[in-house]
Amino acid sequence: MSSAPETAAPENADSAVSHIPALDGLRGSAILFVMLHHFYGFGANQGYLDTTFLKTFWGLAGFFWCGVDLFFVLSGFLITSILLNTKESPSYFRSFYGRRAVRIFPLYFICLFLYYYAPLGFLHNSPLRPTHQIWFWTYLANWKTGMWPLDELSHFWSLCVEEQFYFIWPLAVWLAPRRAFPWLCGGVIAASLSAGFAFEVADLPKLFVFMASVPRMEALVLGALLAWLIRQSWLHRITGQLKLMVPLTCGLMLVCALNPPYFRSFYTLQFLIIGVGFSAVLLHCVTCPDSFFVRLMGSRFLRSFGKYSYAIYVLHQMVFYFAGTYTFIALKPFISSDPLLLALMFTSMFSASYLAGFLCWHLLEKHFLRLKKYLPYQVGVPANPEPEGLAETAAV
Repeated sequence: MSSAPETAAPENADSAVSHIPALDGLRGSAILFVMLHHFYGFGANQGYLDTTFLKTFWGLAGFFWCGVDLFFVLSGFLITSILLNTKESPSYFRSFYGRRAVRIFPLYFICLFLYYYAPLGFLHNSPLRPTHQIWFWTYLANWKTGMWPLDELSHFWSLCVEEQFYFIWPLAVWLAPRRAFPWLCGGVIAASLSAGFAFEVADLPKLFVFMASVPRMEALVLGALLAWLIRQSWLHRITGQLKLMVPLTCGLMLVCALNPPYFRSFYTLQFLIIGVGFSAVLLHCVTCPDSFFVRLMGSRFLRSFGKYSYAIYVLHQMVFYFAGTYTFIALKPFISSDPLLLALMFTSMFSASYLAGFLCWHLLEKHFLRLKKYLPYQVGVPANPEPEGLAETAAV
């Protein structure tokens, strides 16, 4: 697929933005990265894993927090694709916000309610802090979490960043003329990068810089810029050159993972490199559907994790604590081999997280998603239709 096909968009955006399997695989890779990162930091795992022959791999797992940035790039790309397709729709705002609400709110708010008000103390690894909850209920916790002791809800910071983006971005897209859209994206990326550097120069806590919305807008808006780029008729003329970006930017990401001293001073520089790297990977998936990498991302294993990634992400920290702790307690008296015990903990934690995501999807999420039929998009024929098969699902 070298350029957008010359086809008219259907009347309903759901069929106009259907499905690219590789994007589900990218989402699955993102959730696996995040889970590996949290498994590495679970309990005493890091201290032990750093002494094994796999210490190089697990050292890289410490960098797998970058899976969140892959979610950001995917979200920016998919959400902006929908917004650009439906910009002329009379139900533009109502449909967008309504569909985002039925996708995101039910599981998120049910999880908060159970965490704070249900007798589920066995899932709490740290003291319950009821005074923190107002920040989570209002999707503002990312501005405070970096200054709190971490707990089972700390990873909700990224959901807060995305929700703040969803709140603001539709208006920005609606107001921006099509020709000005890339300049809007470039300006937001520059402002985000500048704010991140300013936060670091001001010596704000590293976790605050990591979780604050403004420095993390880069990846989301880079994804949005891709949604504009794939609509350009001249894209096919530079596809060959763009292929070079994947190994180049992935090599730079590997350098970041090795944590050299010259990157430690400016954490924000890593965000930019990671965002550009994942943007290059995403663009490759859209423009080169027959490549080996795209076929790999389309594998059933990765796509299954991608399908349930939202529920897995929301629940996995509590599931990790429960499954990991009780697996250790149950098996430690009978297993003296640390590698075997750790392997069994790994299996139980990942399997339980996948099962939780699977059950959440089938028992809760898919039933709420049926409400989308009452919030249809109405689209006309875009000037440059997007490639056929673009998924309408947002990332985490």
